[in-house]
Amino acid sequence: FKVKQYESVENMFADLSNKKLSAVFLYRSDVIYWNHNGSNAFKPLGPVVTLGKGLAIMAKPQQADLIGKINKELQDIERDDMYLKLYATYFSNQ
Repeated sequence: FKVKQYESVENMFADLSNKKLSAVFLYRSDVIYWNHNGSNAFKPLGPVVTLGKGLAIMAKPQQADLIGKINKELQDIERDDMYLKLYATYFSNQ
């Protein structure tokens, strides 16, 4: 999969709605907000997984197979230093 950083949550959800994205990483507070205020268009795919200060993965409900692939990738990158490199690149300044 590919990591893309967004300037706004609204733009990210627009791409998710338009199927330009299959899943997203979000801060827990954003997941809670969009889960309650997003007209059930999006939902968390499983329990919150803390990365750094706390992020979650969300996708459309019909993307359950994708979340399995993402979970496997996350487990794989935790086994070497790739997780730390990704964290330093994308999340350390949050």
